[in-house]
This record gives sequence, structure tokens and C-alpha cells, in this order.
Amino acid sequence: MHVEIIQKEEEEEEEGGGGERRKKEEKEGRRTKKKKKKKKKKKKKKKKKKKKKKKKKTGQNTSDGKYFV
Repeated sequence: MHVEIIQKEEEEEEEGGGGERRKKEEKEGRRTKKKKKKKKKKKKKKKKKKKKKKKKKTGQNTSDGKYFV
């Protein structure tokens, strides 16, 4: 009975993968915390400013009441 239990534990360890160091720490009860990966921030694209078209000054009256020649 005791022999069967030991065999099952060994099989579970093999399936789990991971390093030998991790397994030792788990057995001794001093499992270390995993380091969190930092997320990369996405760069924001800069919006291009639209160029304002200059109005051509003609010989007509404008809304200001000024007359361009």
C-alpha cells in the first residue's frame, strides 16, 4: 500500500515539469514567489495636424467690410 502511494507522487512530479530546484523547494515547503512580468506600454501615435488652407485675397468685399486690392 505504501509503495503505491510513493509511485503516484513520482508520476505527478514528472508530469508537472519545471526545474529540479522548484521541486526541492516545494518538498521542503519554502516555495518562492514567481516574478511578475512587466507589461510593455504601447506607444501612442501622434496625430498629424491638418494645414489650414489660406484664403486667396480677391478684389471682393469680405464679411469684415474690408476691401482687398
